[in-house]
Amino acid sequence: MRILIVSNSAWNIRNFRGGLIRHLISVGHEVWSLCPEDTVTLIELESLGCQVMGLRNVDARGKNPIRDLKLLLELKSAFFRIMPDLIISFTPKINIYSGMAAARLRISLIGNITGMGSTFSESLGFPRYIQSLYRMAMRRAQFVAFHNQDDLQYFLEHGLIQSNQGVHIPGSGVNTEEFAPVRRIESVRRFLFIGRILPEKGIVPFLEAALSLHSIYPEVQWKVVGYRGETWIKGLIDRCSGCSAISIEKFTDNSREEFEWTDAFVLLSRREGLSRALLEAMSMQRIPIVSNVPGCRDVVEHNLSGIVMHSQDTAALVQQMEELIRMDADSVERMSKAARARIIQSYADTMIHAKYDQLIQSLATNSVIHG
Repeated sequence: MRILIVSNSAWNIRNFRGGLIRHLISVGHEVWSLCPEDTVTLIELESLGCQVMGLRNVDARGKNPIRDLKLLLELKSAFFRIMPDLIISFTPKINIYSGMAAARLRISLIGNITGMGSTFSESLGFPRYIQSLYRMAMRRAQFVAFHNQDDLQYFLEHGLIQSNQGVHIPGSGVNTEEFAPVRRIESVRRFLFIGRILPEKGIVPFLEAALSLHSIYPEVQWKVVGYRGETWIKGLIDRCSGCSAISIEKFTDNSREEFEWTDAFVLLSRREGLSRALLEAMSMQRIPIVSNVPGCRDVVEHNLSGIVMHSQDTAALVQQMEELIRMDADSVERMSKAARARIIQSYADTMIHAKYDQLIQSLATNSVIHG
């Protein structure tokens, strides 16, 4: 079967879908990638064994209708040229316009809702025009896969998909052999934040907690990975720069090295699709501290495989960090092992790949391929 994977970023496909591409090729499928051109990453995609075609008109956060129309037409043209048996799409705008283009050409589609995107409001949901676009785009999709149950339920409750379309595929999966523990954790003395430096990711309480605790626990260290000079947080970053216990580093592709360093991983997002970094950290037996939101509470079992915080303010995080710092060695080891067991049980990449295999087999068996 010829399968086309579409996303708004070559890096996104390489980093999050590389394992799926290798798997699909290994079981005999011909795989293509369609994404914006990025010479280095495209070469890496080709090295996986897939064929690559570039996209020009992707503006992930833009609202220019002319640019979006050009994207729709470009997708339709690319789909016609490649003529895949199945399209697997990722990221919000690509999902919407791939759905429209695939329907026109009667090509089977599996859309993937990996998160709700920047237009989603916790209090208001999607604007009506976004709901209309999703409803129009996904109505002919064979399946729509969701990283967490909350997002799936939202789409069902608002009539954006039909009940027979929605499936739960929890993330892109983790290679638990690659992300295996390299050292035993007997105490928590290192805390890590890794990700985009955005207010909704919880970076502010992480740094404020570090500033509050470093003088009380001089042996403890905090690290932020992902800083790219964001101006909105510069004042707080400057305050931290004079503290030897707090390090601020740029983004890295080598997350495994960072997880080797840390004892605990902190993710206080306001909402997640399903954090790959969280899964990788837990696979390496790092204790997670997460917020009680979709995409986090699905993964972490409170006080068993990590900590789920009901409050995302600094005072609450200080308390949780102190509890981990003071935790006895047996409890630390038990929680860290439970974190890895949780990933092996439900989030290993082999399990995720098997779920896609089941969907593809279902399409082939029911003669859905090619409409």
